Amino acid sequence: MKKQLVVALGLIEKRSKVLVGLRNSPDDPKAHGLWQIAGGKVELGESPEQACVREVREETGYRIKIASPVARVTDVLWKHPKGYVRVIVITYPCKIVGGKLLKVSRENSEWKWITAKDYTKMKFTPGTKDVLMWWFSRK
Repeated sequence: MKKQLVVALGLIEKRSKVLVGLRNSPDDPKAHGLWQIAGGKVELGESPEQACVREVREETGYRIKIASPVARVTDVLWKHPKGYVRVIVITYPCKIVGGKLLKVSRENSEWKWITAKDYTKMKFTPGTKDVLMWWFSRK
């Protein structure tokens, strides 16, 4: 399988910490049990910004607004069980405007607020660590 996806992530910061979720996807051993930023695929007919807001709400329970039009774009080649997938990842800095954090979701079994020191000791889905390094280096 050769495939290309566009994914929008919502990097949520609160008190100098960033929210990450523990991926729950037993069918994808390369990602299962790794930490990730909330977000997902951009569906046909929606903008990356709309996808970010929708996906973050579905996964976390939070209503967010995109805090900055400046996004981080990364290109990740992900080895999937059925072949390679090229993923264009667009990460938006976001602020919480409502809602309540879900304890678990279909895609995440745990949530954690992490600092710049924490992320260096954790294992992440492909591309996530690069985004966090970019974010924390700006602070």
